Amino acid sequence: MAELKISTIVFRIFVIILFLEVGARFIGFIHLGMQDLRNDMDDATEENDRVYHILTLGECTTADIMGNSPWPRQLEVILNDKSQGHKFKVFNEGVGGTNTAYILSNLEENLDKYNPDMVITMMGANDYKLTIKYEESLGVKISLWLENIRVYKLGKFLLAKFENRLKNPNIVESSEENLENIWTYIELGQEYVNQRKFDEAEEMFKKAMEIDSENDEVYVGFGVLYDIQGKGNEAEEMFKKAMEIDSRNYGAYIRLGQWYRNKIRLDEAEEMFKKAMEIDSRNYQAYVELGWNYMERRKLSEAEEMFKKAMEIDPINHEIYAGLGKSYGDQGKFNDAEKIFEKAVEINPKNYEGYIRLGAWYTNQKNFNKAENILKKAIELEPNDDRAYSGLSNCYNSWGKYELAEEYSKIAEDLRLRNYNPVTRHNYQKLKEVLDQRGIKFVVVQYPMRNVESLKRIFKDKKSVVFVDNEVIFKEALKQSDYDEYFIDMFGGDFGHATANGNKLIAENVAEVILKEYF
Repeated sequence: MAELKISTIVFRIFVIILFLEVGARFIGFIHLGMQDLRNDMDDATEENDRVYHILTLGECTTADIMGNSPWPRQLEVILNDKSQGHKFKVFNEGVGGTNTAYILSNLEENLDKYNPDMVITMMGANDYKLTIKYEESLGVKISLWLENIRVYKLGKFLLAKFENRLKNPNIVESSEENLENIWTYIELGQEYVNQRKFDEAEEMFKKAMEIDSENDEVYVGFGVLYDIQGKGNEAEEMFKKAMEIDSRNYGAYIRLGQWYRNKIRLDEAEEMFKKAMEIDSRNYQAYVELGWNYMERRKLSEAEEMFKKAMEIDPINHEIYAGLGKSYGDQGKFNDAEKIFEKAVEINPKNYEGYIRLGAWYTNQKNFNKAENILKKAIELEPNDDRAYSGLSNCYNSWGKYELAEEYSKIAEDLRLRNYNPVTRHNYQKLKEVLDQRGIKFVVVQYPMRNVESLKRIFKDKKSVVFVDNEVIFKEALKQSDYDEYFIDMFGGDFGHATANGNKLIAENVAEVILKEYF
């Protein structure tokens, strides 16, 4: 009898979970259906049989936001110069600060808009926050399956909140301890945004809005979500709505300012950051954001002033030191820059990012002994992070120690292969599936200095994919020229955002592969 009761209870629990999951899936299905309807209503670009359309997708290394003649723009010129009998048009949909989830979420819309014959991608660098060690094992597959179950995700979030309450019993929370609480929906929506689970995030913010349509933080949440998804007009509208409800919402001004800066609307960005300062003059973030805005406009002394004011407010924030150090470096104040980067590490000896920046700085200044020592300390702190090994490889390459450069490059590549992001892997495969269905050619470009094998291993069927390897040409180029001839920073460890010459090298290499493989 007892066993029968237990079986009945287990069965009822299973039915409840199944019911909840089906309900959550149904809501998601409706949302996706509405999104598809909106995409179908978008105007498509006119077809032109005489012009070969190419669509480029990627992050800030592809986007036209750095003022350094992005490689897609140069690619169009090179293809039209070198090809006989064909005319090319390259449409660049690279978006700064994005990731493969966003790129995939906008894929259908972009394909309808541009009707491309070929899609070229260089993406994945910004997926690092989602990285887990990937293995073809049952345990990992079960984990990934669970992550896709809405009931499980909701339960995991609530469990985390419960554990936090146990650790911090003095936290004062809202009187309502259930999902009807608007703040719970907002927090859950923010959590989903951080995880790049956009459908779930939008669902949570909509539920919060149903409870209180005049809550300014709901609109800020929507704005952040739409910004990440590349829905620029909607994002701007949401941030402005939040300000309309509460003209002193500091976060709304910061977020809208960041959005304007990413769109190179720098005057409007500056206005937003200054208004944020008026609201709260003791919050360092507005000064940092305005500092970076001035850096974009090459107002280096003004940028320096902003970073210094931010440092007065928060003297131990390593991001502030990064900005101030760069402003010094760009002004040619090399001694001051070095002192700031060193100070950042001194303040927090466990600041891994600080060691990476300092190592890159020493490399750029050709102080290779110091660069070597600093980057080895970074490896001691984070032995499983590929960026320090990549940085050390770049140091040795610039130093002329090519065998050591190759040794550390292989270590970095091995780490990337062993810790390859399954989300990135999935999104590449999904993108290929969509392109195959539409009969669109697919060209996958690897980042400069990186081995293309890690990309090749993503795809089981490589027949319809053409790969572009940028490792060899950049390593050879750096043997002949300084690093800053091709890159303006070192955000990737062994590569960074490209200069005009760096982008030209990418464009020439991509053009050569395309013309060889298809024309």
